[in-house]
Amino acid sequence: NLEDESYWVKLAKFWRTEPEVAKKSKCSNCAAFDISPRMEACMPGSIQEDGKLGYCWMHNFKCHSARTCFTWAAGGPISEDSVSYDWQERNQ
Repeated sequence: NLEDESYWVKLAKFWRTEPEVAKKSKCSNCAAFDISPRMEACMPGSIQEDGKLGYCWMHNFKCHSARTCFTWAAGGPISEDSVSYDWQERNQ
């Protein structure tokens, strides 16, 4: 539930920041969020209007760009097939 403010409060406390700052760290800009052309071809399509599906190489599942988790890492998303293949190789 994207409207659940208590989630952002808990996440901000874990990251030692404010909820407004935590809300800027989403899967859509995570270093492990793969939206490369090869990965997009695997996705079932858009399921919500507020973002898109991608693959999380940290947790090995598909996730939504508007979500986030406690292991978010700056530097993403993965948007090139070559980088996607590199993450796949490192995950084997």
